[in-house]
Amino acid sequence: MRIQTYTKIDFSTGMIGQMAALVDIDKMSHEDAAAKWLADNEDVWQAFTK
Repeated sequence: MRIQTYTKIDFSTGMIGQMAALVDIDKMSHEDAAAKWLADNEDVWQAFTK
């Protein structure tokens, strides 16, 4: 299952920009930014696990 999940991950440029902005603009730690992005985008990453 782990390998299948990795092959389904598909971040757009916009998604990566949103993640980077949380750190670079909002000055969040990487851990806090990741937690926020995951919480705000559950529908996106949940699709990677199916």
